[in-house]
Amino acid sequence: MAPQRHVRFGRVVTLSILLCLLSSTFSPVAVAEVGWKEDGWLRTALAQERIDSGDEFGCYGMPNIEWAADPGAVALECHQYISQRVVANQWGDHPISTFTPPGLTMNQHNAIASQGFAVHGDENELSYSAWHNATDEPKDDWDWYNLGRRGGSLEQLIGSKEQVQMAVEEGGLVNLYWVGRVNDATIRHDRDITAYLNDEAQAWMTTWGEAWSYWTVHDCHETSHSSRFVENQTIIEFESLVTEQCTAVSPLAWNVPMTWILDVQGAGSRRCTRFKCLTRSSGRCSEDCRRLYAHSE
Repeated sequence: MAPQRHVRFGRVVTLSILLCLLSSTFSPVAVAEVGWKEDGWLRTALAQERIDSGDEFGCYGMPNIEWAADPGAVALECHQYISQRVVANQWGDHPISTFTPPGLTMNQHNAIASQGFAVHGDENELSYSAWHNATDEPKDDWDWYNLGRRGGSLEQLIGSKEQVQMAVEEGGLVNLYWVGRVNDATIRHDRDITAYLNDEAQAWMTTWGEAWSYWTVHDCHETSHSSRFVENQTIIEFESLVTEQCTAVSPLAWNVPMTWILDVQGAGSRRCTRFKCLTRSSGRCSEDCRRLYAHSE
């Protein structure tokens, strides 16, 4: 097995957003180095299984290139390595998230971002930040250069169900971590924590890249809707539009399904509905994705 390969994955939740960062093994690019050889793992069916399960492939580092010395070169080599071997996520081909160590300057983070990485993490000591606590909601792109860590670890004997539950109930993005493997040794996850996340947590799972892509829609989006009255019901058809202007704002964002909420206020009552719709790859929602809301007067 080659040096470390790091994998990030997860899935998402309703009252709060829950993100699991899994550090597994990652095969970096083959630089001219006698002691290193690519193992080809990213080209196997095992890598595709991770994608099908909702995981995300992100960057951690490259052999023979130090983050502190040339972070732009590390980001470029890692981006090319992943892109040439596997898609990063089920919603987007290109990787958009990466580990970054503490001590890098904002100029260095900008250099990393220029290579296609919008999310940098985690806890790297920048003054700008995103989701270091439940109220630390990102407002600008550079806030995502310092993603926080909340909820502790998924590792057995280290993680705490109570700590995870507290973070979930506080709301916001919960960013767990787990060193899934050390050399050839697999690190077990905590069963109580995973059972809580699967069965009890009022949350949905996501990944770094997915969470950022959801966030970009709030910066720029356009919708179209129409209504018609049929048999004492108002039928509202809602459609997300992909425009050149909005795409230009966040060209790296993946084509993630979005949840929209419609508030319809009638005589003495108020009802809401929500539905998901792909928003970026085409100008119209698919028939499978479009939902109609009927409100009876």
